Amino acid sequence: MSMLKIDEVLKKLEEIDRVLKSVDETKTQILLSIENIVKKHSENLNKNIEEIINKTIEEYKLKIINEAKNEAEKLRLATKDAVGKIKALYEERKGAILQKSLELLSL
Repeated sequence: MSMLKIDEVLKKLEEIDRVLKSVDETKTQILLSIENIVKKHSENLNKNIEEIINKTIEEYKLKIINEAKNEAEKLRLATKDAVGKIKALYEERKGAILQKSLELLSL
């Protein structure tokens, strides 16, 4: 009888060993799955962050371009106004200068 008991114990130990190996394999598969899921979500997160950054950069570029256009328009209008004032001043003084020149030439 004692041999039968030893055989039973050995069989149970073998079964326990198989179960432990199966648990280890399952654990390894779960860890690999977790790693793959984390990697996939990390890649998606990085992609989303990159898209947000690119969109923000593009919006900033457009904002800066519009601000530059507005400043250029302000400068154009200010220059046009200054040119108009200079022309008006020239026209005002042209007659007086011409008159003074004619007087000096005694014409």
